[in-house]
Amino acid sequence: TLFRSNKMSFYANLSDATSSSDEIVTFLVTDSNGTSFRNVTLWEDIILGDFSSLHFLDMSRNNFQYLPDGFLSSMTSLSQLKLNQNCIHTIRITEQELPRSLVDLDLSQNQLSELQVDPSSKGLLPNLRVFNLSSNSLLRLPSQLFTRMSHITTVDLSHIRLNVCPQQVQADMVEDQSCVDFRNITTLKHLYLSGCGLVTYAFSGTSLTHLDLSSNHGALIMGTHPLQDVASTLQFLSLRNTSLSSSTIDTDFSKFQSLITLDLSKNSLRDLPVSLSSLRLHTLDLRRSEEH
Repeated sequence: TLFRSNKMSFYANLSDATSSSDEIVTFLVTDSNGTSFRNVTLWEDIILGDFSSLHFLDMSRNNFQYLPDGFLSSMTSLSQLKLNQNCIHTIRITEQELPRSLVDLDLSQNQLSELQVDPSSKGLLPNLRVFNLSSNSLLRLPSQLFTRMSHITTVDLSHIRLNVCPQQVQADMVEDQSCVDFRNITTLKHLYLSGCGLVTYAFSGTSLTHLDLSSNHGALIMGTHPLQDVASTLQFLSLRNTSLSSSTIDTDFSKFQSLITLDLSKNSLRDLPVSLSSLRLHTLDLRRSEEH
């Protein structure tokens, strides 16, 4: 079902209703038998119909600021939901609000400032594999958000200011949600963290194949050392615009033997690291990478 590129919104929250009767709407029904009026309550099942067999729902590029309570609860087969490029401020990551059947969820380019998660729940969206939250205004994320998703393979948090938990992290940092933890997520393969303001990070216990750290100017203060845990599995690595220079210490790529694509563009490299010569790269991007 496609509803993209309209100017659709939900309006139940705009009512000054003090009782359920204020949320009654009247439909004019015209058919071969004549004209009649029918009163129904906003968002009740008779309006929504039966969507239990719906697999794909695209509501992107509209004006949605929220989802009515239980709006998706009847869509028990929904696997792909696109809500990107709307005006959503908050959303609850619970099975009561989002179907457990979801495989691909796109919430990018909204106005999200908060994700609400049930702290007592041991698992979240058990079938979710792809989660795009990029380009939102989130101030923080639940530290264990992704570790509680048992099948997650792809996460995009690009252009969200956040902290990623380092290898040695204090328990209180996780408890007060000061950092997002990616360690030991064995299913995670693709991670996009462009423009997140990263300084420290750790991906130990993962088997990442694609990693985008572009436009994080403090990400390589310690060179490539923080990436050694995923060096053997990475196939795509973007270090574009990370202030990498010829004087950066510890830029050893010799352990990245699976690497196929490496993006070093928009840096200040006068000389290339000698260790690059040992790699069997298919693509090496050095555009606009020169000593300033």
